[in-house]
Amino acid sequence: MTLFIKSTLFVIPFISAVLQATEIDHIYAGKFVWGHEVRSISLCNQQTWHWAYLHEPNNKMIEYYIKNQNKPYQEIYIKFKGHFSSMNSTGFSELYNSKIQLTEIIEYSFEIPKSCH
Repeated sequence: MTLFIKSTLFVIPFISAVLQATEIDHIYAGKFVWGHEVRSISLCNQQTWHWAYLHEPNNKMIEYYIKNQNKPYQEIYIKFKGHFSSMNSTGFSELYNSKIQLTEIIEYSFEIPKSCH
């Protein structure tokens, strides 16, 4: 019994550390699209679109997007901190093969740099 308890006490923190390590934020840049039932992002120089999970503090970027877009589903360049997410999908996010959690928007502009296509 004592051996089981000691090994369990080791395994639980180890599993927790592994799960947290897979969700370390990195800085990315890409083209973001927001609209009715759409929150997607394509990282610069990639063809794949990912579902984007946004935190509440990123609402300023969404407000800017709504006020300044010229057409529905217009791409906007964003630089952000985030990580690929293993969250379970429901609704429209199920249509995407991968998800990205955007934890902090660093900058955004409707002018997409030539280096990001």
